[in-house]
Order: sequence, then structure tokens, then C-alpha cells
Amino acid sequence: ESLSKLVHRSKDKRIKDEFECVSQLLEILKEGKDLAFCGVHYQTKHLDFIRSYNLFTAKPIVFLVNVSESNWLKGQNKYIADIQEYVKKEYPGCPVLPFSAVF
Repeated sequence: ESLSKLVHRSKDKRIKDEFECVSQLLEILKEGKDLAFCGVHYQTKHLDFIRSYNLFTAKPIVFLVNVSESNWLKGQNKYIADIQEYVKKEYPGCPVLPFSAVF
């Protein structure tokens, strides 16, 4: 609250823009959403602020799906299609990469 008062007293537009950006990000995070996949189209002036925070929820995601060696060799697994559908719906544009971590 005191930061809010300070921002409103300031004449620096950059400080006001950053406060607006942080307030928006905080609301999204409080809802339990990822910043990159919440459906919000951020204003151009906010993107530099967001990048400077290095937030994990604003980073691209790659889904690695460990499958058995035999499924890897066959190129199929009964769960991959369901996982790909979920990722397509919840995290559009993120790749799903099946692999086999045989030791």
C-alpha cells in the first residue's frame, strides 16, 4: 500500500508503468496461472519489465515424456496422445518430446 502511494505521488511515467505491470502480474500469479499461458496479451511497454524479472512462469516450457525403451523404438506410447492434447489445450505452442532415459 505504501508503494502504491509512492507511485501515485511520483511524476515518473516509467515507475507508474512498472507498478501497473507488477500489479497485473501479481493478480495473475495469485490466481495460480502461468504468466506465459494465462491468455493475457501484455502491453509492449510491459514486456521489458517482465523480461527483466526472469520469472520462471514467464519462460517457455518443454514437456519431456519418459517412455520405455521398447515404446521409444516403436515410436509409440498409449499416453503420448493424451499428454499432447492436454499440453495443446493448457500450454499452446509448447513442444512435447518423448524420450527414453535408459540407464
